[in-house]
Amino acid sequence: MKFFLKIVAALSISLFLSSCAYRTDYIKQEGGRFHEPKDFVVQVDDDGKIWDKQAAERAVDTIRSSAKSKNTIVLVFVHGWHHNADIDDSNAIKFSESLAKTRSTLDDASNGDAGPYTRSRKSLTGDGSLNVIGIYVGWRGRSLPMPLDFGTFWGRKLAAERVGQGELNEFLKSINEIYRDRAKARLESSRTPFMGLVTFGHSFGGQVVFKTVVETIETELKSNKTGPLQGFGDLTVLVNPALEAAQYDDIHQMASLRSYEKSQAPIMLVISSQGDWARKWLFPLGRLLGSTVKRKPEDERWPLWGKALGEYTPHRTHVMSVRLGEPVTEQSFDPAEYERSPCTVAQRDLSAARTFGNVKFTPLDAHTAYSPFIVAYTDNDLVIGHSGVFEDSLRSFINDYVALTQGKKMVVGGKNVPCKDSAD
Repeated sequence: MKFFLKIVAALSISLFLSSCAYRTDYIKQEGGRFHEPKDFVVQVDDDGKIWDKQAAERAVDTIRSSAKSKNTIVLVFVHGWHHNADIDDSNAIKFSESLAKTRSTLDDASNGDAGPYTRSRKSLTGDGSLNVIGIYVGWRGRSLPMPLDFGTFWGRKLAAERVGQGELNEFLKSINEIYRDRAKARLESSRTPFMGLVTFGHSFGGQVVFKTVVETIETELKSNKTGPLQGFGDLTVLVNPALEAAQYDDIHQMASLRSYEKSQAPIMLVISSQGDWARKWLFPLGRLLGSTVKRKPEDERWPLWGKALGEYTPHRTHVMSVRLGEPVTEQSFDPAEYERSPCTVAQRDLSAARTFGNVKFTPLDAHTAYSPFIVAYTDNDLVIGHSGVFEDSLRSFINDYVALTQGKKMVVGGKNVPCKDSAD
C-alpha cells in the first residue's frame, strides 16, 4: 500500500510540474544557426498554434517556388522531450550540422566537374542543380529546467498530441500537397524538377509527426488503389517514437494484407532502441496508473495501449545492430548507380537485408518483400537510450536509407522511367 501511495504521489507531482508555465513565449532566433531562405524555424505552442504564422507562410512559399524551378529536397525535423527552439538547443545544433553535411554531399559539382549526384539529377530531370531546405519545428518539449523536466513525461506526451493535431498539422500537409503536385507533374514531363520531402520525428516529436501523417497513410491503404503506396512525402522517419502501439495498429493490420510491387519504396521507417528506459517503463506505468481513472482494455488490446510503438513485438519487421570496432561509413553505396544502372535502382528492395557501413539491417521471418513499412528494433549501441538521435552510426544509417529511398523515387517517378515494366 505504501509503495502504491508513493507512485501516486510521484505521478501527481509530475502532472503538477507538467502544468507549470516555463518558456511559454516565442523564442527569438537572432544569432541562431537557421537562416532563411534556406532554413526555417517554425514554433508551436502547447495548444498546437503556430507562433509566427508569417514564418510558416514564407517557408511554404519558398518551397513552392523552389520546387517549380529546380530540384528541391525538404527536410523537416520535429524534436522531442527535453528540447525546444532555443538557439543553443543540442537538437537544433545537430540538425543544422546535419543539413550542412547533406548539402555538401549532394552538391558535388566543383571546379566545373559534376559529381555522381549532380550527373544523376541532370540525367533524370535535365537539371543537376539542387536546393536543400531545412525546417526545424520547435515546441515546448522542455517545459521546466533540468532536472525537474524529468517529471513532465506524461504532460509533454499530451502536449505533443495537441501539437500534432493543431496548425502544424495543416502546415506540414500543405508542404505534402506541393510534393504531390510536383510528383504528378514529373509523370507528365521528363524535364520537371524532382522534389523530395522527408519528415523526422524523435521521441514526442514522433507523436507530433505521426498525428500529421497517419490520416494520409490510412486513407491510401483503405482506398485499395493499385500501384505503389505514396505515403507522406518520400519518407517518414520516427526514432524512439513516444506513442502507443495502438495508434499504429490499423496501419500494421492493413499493410500486412497487401503484397507490393518492385517499384514500391519505403514510406515509413520506425527505429526503436532496447535501451530506451522512458518508453519501456514510463509508458506501461503511466497507462497502468491511468487505468485507475479510465478502465483499461481487458483483452488482447491492452498491450497495444500499454506499450510504445516499437516495444510491441508483433509490429516489428526488422532488427538492427552496430558492429563495434568498425569505423562509421559516411556513405555505403555508390551514387553513380543512379546514372549507370537505373534498372537496378528501380527494382531494389529496400526492406531486404543490407549492411549500411557498420550497421546491420536484417528483416525478421514475417517480413514482406518490398514492404513500405519498417519497424526496426536496435541494440543499445546504435541508439543510446531515449535521446540518442544524432549518434554517428544512426545518423549515417538514416542518411543512407533516405538517399536510397529518394533515389528510387527519383528513378521510378519520372515520365521516362527506366525499366518501368520490370519495376512493376
